[in-house]
Amino acid sequence: MANQEQIALLSQGVEVWNEWRTDNLKVPINLSGANLAGLDLCTINLHKAILNGINLSSANLSQANLCEVSLWKANLRGAILDKANLKDANLIEADLCTASFRKANLYNVNLYKADLSQANLCRAYLYRADLSEASLSQVNLSEAYLCEANLNKADLSGADLEGANFEGADLLNIRFDSDTKWSSIGSWNNARGIPQEWMDGSSQEDEVPQRVDGAIVPDVSSDVASNSVLLAD
Repeated sequence: MANQEQIALLSQGVEVWNEWRTDNLKVPINLSGANLAGLDLCTINLHKAILNGINLSSANLSQANLCEVSLWKANLRGAILDKANLKDANLIEADLCTASFRKANLYNVNLYKADLSQANLCRAYLYRADLSEASLSQVNLSEAYLCEANLNKADLSGADLEGANFEGADLLNIRFDSDTKWSSIGSWNNARGIPQEWMDGSSQEDEVPQRVDGAIVPDVSSDVASNSVLLAD
C-alpha cells in the first residue's frame, strides 16, 4: 500500500519532492496503488521506488529517474517517459499502451508480458531488455537499440522496426505480419531466430554498423541517480 505521508509530500510538487529525496536517500519509497494519473512529474526522482499497481496514465514522467523501480502491473497508458532513465526497472505485465519512451534508457529493463501496443520507442536504448511475450503491436521501434534483447514470443504485428539494431537479440518465435516494417532494420548480426522471410528479403551486408546511426550509447556504469539526458538530441 502507498505511504500516505509520501503521497502528501508528492502533492506539493516535484521540486519539493526532489529536495526531500536528496536529503532522504535511504528512506524506502512506496507509492503502490496510488492514483497519480495525469500529473506533471517531469524530472522526478523515484530511484528504487516501489510503484506496483500505480496509476500513472497520461502522466508526464519525461527525464524522470526511474532506475530500479518496481512498476509491476502498473498503468502507464499514454504516459510520457521521453528521455527517462529506467535502467534495471521492473515493468512486468505493465500497461504501456500508447506511452512514449522516445530516447529513454531502458537498459536491462524487464518488460515481460508488458503491453506496449502503439507505444513510441523511437531511438530508445533497450540493451539486454526482456521483451519476451510482450505485446509490441504497432509500436514505433525505429532506430531503437535492441542489442542482446530478449524478444522471444513477442508480438511485432504492425511494428515499425526501420533502422533498429537487433544484434545478438533473441528473435525466436516472434510474431509479425505484412504491416511490420522490417525491410530496413539496421542490423541483426548474431541474432537468434531471425525469420526466414526477413533473411530472404534482406539487403544487409556482412559488415553492419555496431550501433544505431546518430544515437549515443549511454554509459550504463555511471551514477544511476542522475537525471542527465542519456541520448543525443
